[in-house]
Amino acid sequence: MKKLIGAFLLVLGLGFVACENETKNGDPSIIAMVNNEEYTIKTNASGMKFETWRPNYNELKVANENVFFMKAETDTTMFALRVPYTLFENQPVRSFEFGDVVQATEDNKNVAFAQYIVYDKKSKTQLAVYRTAASISNSGIFSYADDKKQVPGTVTAEFFANMQKEKPEGYDKLTTKQKEYYEKLQPMKSFQDGVIYRMPVSAGK
Repeated sequence: MKKLIGAFLLVLGLGFVACENETKNGDPSIIAMVNNEEYTIKTNASGMKFETWRPNYNELKVANENVFFMKAETDTTMFALRVPYTLFENQPVRSFEFGDVVQATEDNKNVAFAQYIVYDKKSKTQLAVYRTAASISNSGIFSYADDKKQVPGTVTAEFFANMQKEKPEGYDKLTTKQKEYYEKLQPMKSFQDGVIYRMPVSAGK
């Protein structure tokens, strides 16, 4: 597994500057370079194809003034982040390493993680779940931009996330075709050179 992850990370020399420029020249949004889960299935290729990823819908919320949640969706996928919210002057901690996807408590309120879900195009059934984990070498980092680059009521940040594939809840109820699709999906999902640029934040519970 370590060799697989190591080989996977070697292909990630991608252009952050291009993503940053494209985002800052457009509307407030999120953008990243992401390996296409359909590429191996359609081409039987052993390598990975990275493409620019933008969601059709996204939502950012801050709960209890100290937890940042983001959900970004396309027609068949959903990417989610959970990070401590620290947009305060002179905040010493501005970067957080992604780890296991766990329920946040008072004892681990500084936990940060990312996950990605692949859905069936017709039924919207979950076909696969990718999650960051402490066991993954270089699982990812989320970094808030400094205060001078922040606009009140919005978030600007950079991130990357490497997530490993897991069977979704209810896997046993998937059809044979859906299970075959799961097996063909990449073992790792990678969001590289991610940029969140001035995305509006709403209050959450």
